[in-house]
Amino acid sequence: MGLHNALLLVRPCGSLCCYCGVFWRNTPDLDGDIVYAQDLGPEKNRALIAHYAGRSVYVADFFQSTVEPYTLP
Repeated sequence: MGLHNALLLVRPCGSLCCYCGVFWRNTPDLDGDIVYAQDLGPEKNRALIAHYAGRSVYVADFFQSTVEPYTLP
């Protein structure tokens, strides 16, 4: 998708571990071009987004096979 300088939130998908499929792509210091994180809901996402200020934020949905821009509700 050509994402750069991004925070990619991965939505939970029930009993499957969707985040497990991408967490290994993170650098040890969580400072890579793309940082993968679990979508933990608006309150926790807000804090994470603030920590990674300046990055574009996206959300991935396993069941819909989508990656879209994320906006806080």
